[in-house]
Amino acid sequence: MLRWIPALLVALVLLFLAARQFKGRGPGDAATVLPDTHQAVFDPAFIRQRPPLIAATPYLTRLSAALGSENGALTYNAQPFLIDRHLGDDLNGIGGWNSDFGDPVFAIGNGLVTYTGTPSPGWGGTLTVAHRNNPEDPTAVIQSFYSHLSSLLVSVGDRIASGDKIGEVGNAAGRYLAHLHLELRKGTASDAGAGYHQSALNRLSPSLFLQADKPSSRHSLLPAILSILSEDSSLDQPLTISSKSGNPKPSDKGEKSAARKPQQ
Repeated sequence: MLRWIPALLVALVLLFLAARQFKGRGPGDAATVLPDTHQAVFDPAFIRQRPPLIAATPYLTRLSAALGSENGALTYNAQPFLIDRHLGDDLNGIGGWNSDFGDPVFAIGNGLVTYTGTPSPGWGGTLTVAHRNNPEDPTAVIQSFYSHLSSLLVSVGDRIASGDKIGEVGNAAGRYLAHLHLELRKGTASDAGAGYHQSALNRLSPSLFLQADKPSSRHSLLPAILSILSEDSSLDQPLTISSKSGNPKPSDKGEKSAARKPQQ
């Protein structure tokens, strides 16, 4: 009988260890919390236009300023593209501070709304509009990106015309003084990303792009007229930007910049 005692003790020890292994943890016990595999994870980086949506994206035929008048009057560029690694233009009303809070924000050109929402608290209300601009490559897309908005007036899938009101200037729920952060991006992804980087990444200068050569007068239609005549195929001729560097070149017609700093 005594010869079974060591084996019995070993069995009891193993049972004790197994019980501790599977014992439920109390409120004070440290535990590793596993992620909820059923929770949907939203990542705008994976929102990309598929070929049918690219085919439905309008061509740029007429450019408008995103803030102020059609040619950007009564606004100034508080932080231009690539100044201090900034990847866009920060546009303000000439009154400064929060005087432009709630001012209308306009689409810079004909396009298709691809994203609306708040990608992060720092971005605030944000929307993107896709545009086609290259007649030699109908799959090439650029997107205008508008953020820090106090309200969004369009929805994903809306086709809009140049100069349409799409939102209102905001301050990202009080994080900044009111202004519009405007970017231009090459590609179909809707990832908000970061507003600052050492390199330009896929961004273009909004102010230089808006200063590009204007289209012919037959495209200079008010948004309402453009909407009425949307079935006219002649309105879908793209506005080409000619520049050896691939970036839009400033106009030499004496037109004022779409965003100006105030004189000191």
